[in-house]
Amino acid sequence: MRTSLLLLGKAKLGTGFHVDRTQAENIAFSVATKPQGKAKTSKASSQQPSMLARWWFVHPYMTALFDQFVTNDLGRPEGIAGFKPNVEHFDAMYAFGDRHMVDGRSSVLAILQGPGDIVQVPPGWPHAVTNLEFCCKLAWDYINTSHLSTYMVVRRDVASKFFVGENTADDYMAVAPILNAAIIRACRQLQ
Repeated sequence: MRTSLLLLGKAKLGTGFHVDRTQAENIAFSVATKPQGKAKTSKASSQQPSMLARWWFVHPYMTALFDQFVTNDLGRPEGIAGFKPNVEHFDAMYAFGDRHMVDGRSSVLAILQGPGDIVQVPPGWPHAVTNLEFCCKLAWDYINTSHLSTYMVVRRDVASKFFVGENTADDYMAVAPILNAAIIRACRQLQ
């Protein structure tokens, strides 16, 4: 089962922190704009691809602690849900990630996405994205039935606790009915 979204946005637009209940992938494309005037560019600068978007990820194990950090240290009463990081938050977010390691790695990751780059979003990883330039993105979510237990944990431990009300994305993949049907089938097999 798959669903796709086509997103078009100008620089500085994006999403606040949210969580996908299933696997997701996102590919970015540069949108050519008509140049103004006759600006000269050097060969070196015209050959370097520009970065189109900045992604922030928080390890799911650190969601509760990061929520407190955003509320208390960054002074954002909404907590992690819907929080849109900007330049003034970057150093503090990197420092948080370095203080709160998971398996010897920072719990906060930043990824720059260039033209044609695919960003894979694991289920349950809170993330936010900001466009650095005008761009087009194609995003798709999909359900892998061998990961149903992961989806249940995401729904129970992350999505339902920190991303509720207006900060919750619709369950457009219909994960809840799929999980319920899988549980019912499993229970019938046990009888």
